[in-house]
Amino acid sequence: MTGIILAGGRSSRLGQDKSFVDIGGQPLMNRVINNLKNVCEEIIIVTKKPERFFPLISKFKVKITVDLLPFKAGLIGIYSGMIKSGHKYNFVCGVDMPFISTEVIKYLAQQARGFDAAVPVTETGLEPLCAVYSRTCLKVIQEQIQAQRFKITDFFDKVKVNQVEYKNIKKIDPLPEIFFNINTKEDLIQAEELINRK
Repeated sequence: MTGIILAGGRSSRLGQDKSFVDIGGQPLMNRVINNLKNVCEEIIIVTKKPERFFPLISKFKVKITVDLLPFKAGLIGIYSGMIKSGHKYNFVCGVDMPFISTEVIKYLAQQARGFDAAVPVTETGLEPLCAVYSRTCLKVIQEQIQAQRFKITDFFDKVKVNQVEYKNIKKIDPLPEIFFNINTKEDLIQAEELINRK
């Protein structure tokens, strides 16, 4: 499986680059890579500014690619990463998710077997930026991009999606902050508190 980390956001609400903000004594990107590297044979960082991540190529043996299209959308990042992927299945997450665990990634990969995608669903809805996608999705994603429809979940009715219930994910990892993401300074403070509590 390939791990695809989306790092193309502007981090405007946080006021600094999310990828390099310090969380628990290490940059956020490093933490996410460490969560993926024991599960994913290949890791691809999708970004609009690849030069920022060049030092990580030798440190973590990651690959870097740029968004193939200029639109600002997570769907473009997924598409760009999957085009470069060397594997059928791809775990996709944002760089701002410090608590996604190796066990949950493994579980989602198992749930993707026989499907085009395995996407967690919580009380607040689907989590398409913490999910496993097969390269069989590429054609419908491309068609959706060509139609300039950038909502990720809009193509789900055209492929076979396993909506993975959160109650089952909790059996693998009971911690409630699995899908916590960092967008603001308040989120950053909360993330540090959660790490210190652990």
